[in-house]
Amino acid sequence: MAAVADNRGIRLKQRLSRIAVIISITLLGLKLWAWSVSHSLAILSDTLNSLLDVFSYTTVAFSMRIQDQAPDASHPFGHRRAEPLAGMLIAIVAALLGFNLAKDGVLALIAPSETTLTPTAVYIMVIAIAAKIGLVIAYDKAWKITASPAIYASMVDSRNDILMSCAALFGFLYGGIWDASAALIIGLWVMWSGVRIGLDNMDYLMGKTASTEYIDKLRRIALSVPGVLGTNDIRAHYVGDQLHVELHAEVSAEIGIVDGHLIEVALRDRLEALDEVGHAFIHLDPVRKPPV
Repeated sequence: MAAVADNRGIRLKQRLSRIAVIISITLLGLKLWAWSVSHSLAILSDTLNSLLDVFSYTTVAFSMRIQDQAPDASHPFGHRRAEPLAGMLIAIVAALLGFNLAKDGVLALIAPSETTLTPTAVYIMVIAIAAKIGLVIAYDKAWKITASPAIYASMVDSRNDILMSCAALFGFLYGGIWDASAALIIGLWVMWSGVRIGLDNMDYLMGKTASTEYIDKLRRIALSVPGVLGTNDIRAHYVGDQLHVELHAEVSAEIGIVDGHLIEVALRDRLEALDEVGHAFIHLDPVRKPPV
């Protein structure tokens, strides 16, 4: 059943990522049209944000295909760093793009440009907002099934895009300094989003340890396995988006090798059944009962 669920999640992620790329390319073309007829800096900033979306979703789709590949001789523990690496690349591009958008917004505040109020641009921005709302709903459902960090990041990004498109529409409708202010806000938000995505994915790439609460959870699970008398060392760190767990379990020195092996297998299987755990490495420490 777990394999079926995993395969379902993989197919769902890949299908949703392809849909997101198609939607992003379509919105990019529509927003370019809206900017060409409106001359709005806010809409141009939102258009460049859509260009970042095309890059981001394409990168995420590619990374998902790599991440979900089975372990091989060159990568015996799988390819779980693919999505965090993609996230770091997106973060760098977003930060650079956001900086340039913010700079253009500041320049426009000094010398605001005229915009052309046209219904076409308004309709296109409303369509963009509606499309992103649909994506957020789809991403939310997919994330609850897959727990994928890339899906979650895409959901947050799409939710932010709704706010940015609303800001762009507001700035365009009021024009002048409001248009420049909306462009500046979009630029600063894109830049901050890049920094935030980078910080989130850095933990996955740098092997951040699990929280104290999660270590306690691992200890409770270990102690629930028959034959485990205690634990004296538990370490868990991220390899990509999953944890590798090293656990020393105390067992009676009087049991045989076969019984000890069975305890080790049962403990490893129970830990690796957790969604967050990719691999568990168990070491048995024999302990003797104190004399009566």
